[in-house]
Amino acid sequence: METKFSEFQFAYSVTREIEDKILFSSLDLGMPHIPNQRQEAAGGYDVAFSGTRLISIFLQYKLPIKLTRSNATEWAEFNQDYFRIKIYPDSDSHQHNILCNIARQDRRNQVFYCAPAFTEDAELAEHHSRREVASHSAFINCYDLPFINGSENHNICYIINPAARAIMHSESYYIKANQGWKWTDSCDEKYSNLYEFISNVSEEYHVNVTGESEESDLKTISNYFMEKGLHMLLLNGEG
Repeated sequence: METKFSEFQFAYSVTREIEDKILFSSLDLGMPHIPNQRQEAAGGYDVAFSGTRLISIFLQYKLPIKLTRSNATEWAEFNQDYFRIKIYPDSDSHQHNILCNIARQDRRNQVFYCAPAFTEDAELAEHHSRREVASHSAFINCYDLPFINGSENHNICYIINPAARAIMHSESYYIKANQGWKWTDSCDEKYSNLYEFISNVSEEYHVNVTGESEESDLKTISNYFMEKGLHMLLLNGEG
C-alpha cells in the first residue's frame, strides 16, 4: 500500500509541530529548513541565541509502503501490518552511509530517519489537525545503523504499536525505534554556542562559509545538508 501524501507534506507537518513547541515544550526553535524539489522553503534563521548551547538535529524524511498481508517478506518479524522504507544501494547513492557517518563523527549531531506509521491522506489530515503527526511516526537513530556497500538492496521495516521497533534488511539487523521524538534520549551532547557549531561543521564537511554573518553561514551549511536530503534544525539547548 503506497503512501498517498508527499514527503514535503509530511516534513512540513512534523516541522510545524516542532515550531509550535508541541514536542519541544522546553526548548526554543532555532532554525527549521524544509527542502522542496521545486523550490527552497526556508524558515526563519534566528541567531539571537548565538551565546547559548545548541542541539543539532538532522532529519531524513522517508515515505513507507504499508504491508498488510501475511505473505509479505518480513511478516514473520512482526505478525501484523508493518511499514517498509527503502534504503538506496551504496552503488546508486551514498546517502545512507553519509547519514551514518555524520551521526558517528560527532555525537553533537543527531541524525534520524523519520517516517510515518500511516499512509492515507485522511490520516495525515487528522494527525495534522491534532498536531500528532510526529507521535504517529517512527524516529530511527542513524547512529545505531550499519554501513552498507555494493549494489545490494536494503530496507528498514518498522512498527510503532504496540511498541516501536525496527529491523534493517537485507540481513536482519534489529535496531531501536522511537514512537515520536524522544529528544531527551539522544541529545546528551551539545555545542557550546552557535560559533562553535558553524566552525566545527564547516571544517568537518568542508563547507565554504564566509564568516561575514551567522545567518549567511547557517544558510550555506543548511543548503549543504539539504543537497544530501537532510532537514537541519538548531534548538536552544539551555532548557
